[in-house]
Amino acid sequence: MKKTINVPLEEYNRMREELILLKDTVFMEKFNKFIQLLLQDKHELYLGDSTDDLLNASIDQAFHKE
Repeated sequence: MKKTINVPLEEYNRMREELILLKDTVFMEKFNKFIQLLLQDKHELYLGDSTDDLLNASIDQAFHKE
């Protein structure tokens, strides 16, 4: 038994384009890396080469202990 679903042509074309992008592994790897970088930036998980926050925090902590 064959089942058929009617979808507007515009929606069908959009879904096809999404599927093509999702099957593009190179694009998905780059996209996942981009999302990881955004999340790291948002949650400040990565300081890069900057250690200013750590230095300031250490100084503040030492100052408050005395």
